Amino acid sequence: MKFKLLLLSSVLSLSSAVQANNADKIHFALGSGYPFFSVFEVSLPAMNDDQRWFANYKVGLDDGFSVGFEQQLTGNMQTVGFSLGAIGARDAVGCDENKGAGAVICPLVEIFDSETTNGAAFNYSYYFSGIHSSGTKVRFEVGYGQSNQTNVNRFDGSVIISYQF
Repeated sequence: MKFKLLLLSSVLSLSSAVQANNADKIHFALGSGYPFFSVFEVSLPAMNDDQRWFANYKVGLDDGFSVGFEQQLTGNMQTVGFSLGAIGARDAVGCDENKGAGAVICPLVEIFDSETTNGAAFNYSYYFSGIHSSGTKVRFEVGYGQSNQTNVNRFDGSVIISYQF
């Protein structure tokens, strides 16, 4: 819980530190993906227009915050970067398909499970309308971290499809 509050306060501080002349370069994005089914993101320029900081809140049956950085590749459509925080989710709770509504509920639980992996990840993003434009984007993240409930070290990842405003 302290980790989430620290990341949230960092995001708010970062957002308030942006100067008025960069306000038109701040982007918000809403999306979905696997294993998180709702992702809320804010991004803003770093040192120049080829680099961006981002922070997002990911919600599945478990949730988490992450912050990251991305560097634009040649052209205006692709970025690579890194992030720290929630990078994926895996099985945490066993499910018995033979009890009650288990046959219906267990497949849903296995798709969007409830144990977030917090760690460091590399990411690749593709912006269909360009990094500085409104439109659809897809981000792939893969990294290594520790599960937040059972403290198991593991590789994990996610894919997020979102619309940038």
